Amino acid sequence: MPLDKMKLAKDIKKALDKMEQKGKKKGFKTPDDPHEFLGKEISKAIDNYIRKADVEGEHNMSNYKMVPGCQTLEYAPPYATPTPGATISPGNPAPQSTKGPFGKGAYPGAKGKIT
Repeated sequence: MPLDKMKLAKDIKKALDKMEQKGKKKGFKTPDDPHEFLGKEISKAIDNYIRKADVEGEHNMSNYKMVPGCQTLEYAPPYATPTPGATISPGNPAPQSTKGPFGKGAYPGAKGKIT
């Protein structure tokens, strides 16, 4: 489902109308209350707008580098010098493993929704 801009516009209009109606009924106690009310209503509209849309895309992380993992200290057979190491070797990932789809349809069962 693509982004529905008209639904967002309608929800923002509803938020403005609610604020106006509440203001006419003297529902706000301080001067900041209308702004807080409107902010909450518009944030709900934007959140709904974003979460209903499907996320789809291609990623290409061409400059991705792997950093060393946790430091280790290996002891060779008795009376040998301890050898420092890491759980993951630094370097480049496997070729073409940094490119591909993400979101809806990226893998079987991928829904492409923001949660």
